[in-house]
Amino acid sequence: MPTIKSGTRALGIAESTAEHTGECIFCGAVVRQDRVTDGFAFATATVGGVDATPAIRTIIDELCRPDIQYVFVSGVAPAWFNLIDVSSLAHTAECPVIAVSYERSTGLESALREHFEGDALEQRLTQYRKLPDRERLVISVDSSESDMNDHHTLFFRAVEIDTQAAKTIIRAYTPVGGRPEPVRVARQAARGARQWNRWGELWCVSVINHRLTVMRKFLPFRSVVCLLMIPTVKMPARIILMRLIHPGRQRQLMELMSPHANAVEVLWNHAHKLSMESVLLTLS
Repeated sequence: MPTIKSGTRALGIAESTAEHTGECIFCGAVVRQDRVTDGFAFATATVGGVDATPAIRTIIDELCRPDIQYVFVSGVAPAWFNLIDVSSLAHTAECPVIAVSYERSTGLESALREHFEGDALEQRLTQYRKLPDRERLVISVDSSESDMNDHHTLFFRAVEIDTQAAKTIIRAYTPVGGRPEPVRVARQAARGARQWNRWGELWCVSVINHRLTVMRKFLPFRSVVCLLMIPTVKMPARIILMRLIHPGRQRQLMELMSPHANAVEVLWNHAHKLSMESVLLTLS
């Protein structure tokens, strides 16, 4: 059985998904057995993509910590079935990897078949079938292994370590409740990073709206239309000019520029579909 001291470090990996952006943020938190946090790293992946494993590898490589003895991963299919290759992570980290989850499950194959097809399905099924078997563990001082209290029950898949040793390690890093401390800390940090990103997006929107409001005062509607009619005006400037026109005046714009209505409509749609960050870069 492994000997775990108070200073033995584990890396916890968890994510937080921002569905409106199609992106999730992974956090890696280095936590000692005595619950002291000793480092963080972050990476992003795509919701519903196949890039979770490379994102976690980036975290492991960035931390580059030879003192990390174990890696905990929260789940094997985060961010809408972005499956994680735990064996690959064990090779990268050069230490055991334990993926933990907290709900009973009959498996993911039926859900994968429901949401994917063709090559996307086959790729995920192949990766899912490579995962180690799922084991059950009860974390409770007074409970036996037959206790069915879900609050203290978790499930895990482990690589590069046997089942009993994995149970010992999980218990050592789970001082309260049923969530190992490294993934609990990583999950909180990932949520904080996602909320910070959201605050940044709102700031971008505020800056853009302020700049557009100021520019509208100096460039009334008909002046903007006249500028759009000048052939030498470059595309970035045309996009900004389009954003200066209030959406309620799109029909009037089309009437004034009727000889070029099709081109104007394409430009309008392009300008108003750009992300706020792209517009901010154009304005800066």
